[in-house]
Amino acid sequence: MTRVYSGPLAVSKNEDWIKITLENPFFYNNTDNLVIAIDENKTSAHSVHDTFFCTESSTNTGLIYTQDLSYSIDPTPVFPSQGQTKSAIPNIRMEIPPVSNNQVQIVRINEDKEVEMERTYNYTFKVFNNGSTSDTIDLALNNGSWTYTIRDMMDTQDINTIAINAYCLTEVIVKVFVPYNGVNDGDSDTSVFTVTSQASNQMSDSVSMGTTAVETLSDVKAQVGSGSSTDQGLPIKPEANYTYSQSIYLAQSIDKYGYIQKIKYYYNGNSAWTDYIRVYMGHTKLTQFTSNSDWISYTDLTQVYAGGMTTQASEGWVEIPLDEPFLYNKKDNLVIGVYKPSNNAISGGDGFYCTLSNMNQSLVTTSFVNPTQAIINEGQLLSAYPNIDFNIKGAGYSLNLSQITPNTSIDIGVGIIMLLNL
Repeated sequence: MTRVYSGPLAVSKNEDWIKITLENPFFYNNTDNLVIAIDENKTSAHSVHDTFFCTESSTNTGLIYTQDLSYSIDPTPVFPSQGQTKSAIPNIRMEIPPVSNNQVQIVRINEDKEVEMERTYNYTFKVFNNGSTSDTIDLALNNGSWTYTIRDMMDTQDINTIAINAYCLTEVIVKVFVPYNGVNDGDSDTSVFTVTSQASNQMSDSVSMGTTAVETLSDVKAQVGSGSSTDQGLPIKPEANYTYSQSIYLAQSIDKYGYIQKIKYYYNGNSAWTDYIRVYMGHTKLTQFTSNSDWISYTDLTQVYAGGMTTQASEGWVEIPLDEPFLYNKKDNLVIGVYKPSNNAISGGDGFYCTLSNMNQSLVTTSFVNPTQAIINEGQLLSAYPNIDFNIKGAGYSLNLSQITPNTSIDIGVGIIMLLNL
C-alpha cells in the first residue's frame, strides 16, 4: 500500500462529510478493487457516540483492530495485530478528475524538482491509450539544454515508442542529468515530453518538466561512541515489551553540519529479529539529564522515522534510513528518542553496544508511554549512550553572525563590527 495522507482529522458537531485532501494523489486503474487503510494513534478515546456512517455488506469487506482500555498495544500498519472482520464499509465520497477523451494522454506523477549538480533525477509519467484499439505511441523530448533520456519503467533501456493495448496505460521515466560546468546554483532548465498516437491522426499530448540545479553537496559521516557495554538497554531494550529512551549527543562529538539522512546502531548479533520503532530528533542545550523525570518534551522533537528495525544473527551496524532528514545545526547538542511500542519481547541476550559516560546522557523507561503526550513516568538515568554512526548530507556552511559592538545610532560611513563563524 501507499501512504497518501498523514495529519489531523478535524470534525465539527454537525452531521456532514469530512474532507481529507490527499498529500499524494493515488491513481486508481478502474480494474482492481481498492483497499483503504486508516491508522489512528491517540491515547485518549473519543465519545462513544462519535461515529461514521457505514453500509453493510454481504461479505467481510472490513478488518479492524482497536486497543484495549489499558492501551497495552500500539497498533501499527507495519506489524498489524489480529483484528476483527466486519461485513460493512464506511460511506465515502471520492473526488476523481476525469480522464481525457483524447486517444492518447500523458500524466506526470512527480513535481518539478531541485536536483544537485552532477546528479540524475527520474520523472515518472503515465501514458494512456484511451482508444478502443491497440496503439503505438511515439515519445519525444523538446527544448531543454541539459541531458534528458526516455527510459522504460525498469530503467533498462532507452525507448522512443511504446505499444499500449486499448484502454490501458504504460509508465515511462524521463531522466534528467544536471551538469556542473556552466551551471550555477539556482539555474533551471525545462523540457517538454510529447506523446503521439500513430493510429489516430497523429493526436498528441504534452507535459513540461522544470528542474532547478542546486550546489553539489557531499556526504559526511560521524561516528560517536566506541564502547563495549551491551547491557544498558539503549536505544531499546529488546527483552522488554516497551522501551522509550532519550540520549544526548554532544555537539563537539558530532562536529558536522547538515541533514542527517541515516543512523546506525551497533548490534551484538545474539539473534535475528525485526521490531517496530519510532525515532525522534531535536536540538537541546542540555548536556545531560538532571533527574529521572527530566524528559525532553515532544514539542521540541521531530519524528524522523517510523518502521522496522531489522537485525541479523551476527555482530554489526543496524541501519535506519530516516523518513524525514533532520537538519543538524552543529551548535546545539542533539537528542535522539527511540520508541519501541510493539509489545514484543525478544531474547534477553540481545543488545546494542554503548559507551559509558561521566554524565547522565540517557534516560530510559520500559513502561508503556506515549511520546506525543507529556510523560509522567519516571525513567532510569544512565551514564551511557548508544554507539551511533551518522550519515549526514552537507548543506553548505553553517553561518553564525554575532554582533561585537552594541546596537546604536551610527553616522553615515560608520559600521557595526560583526563576527562571522563558519
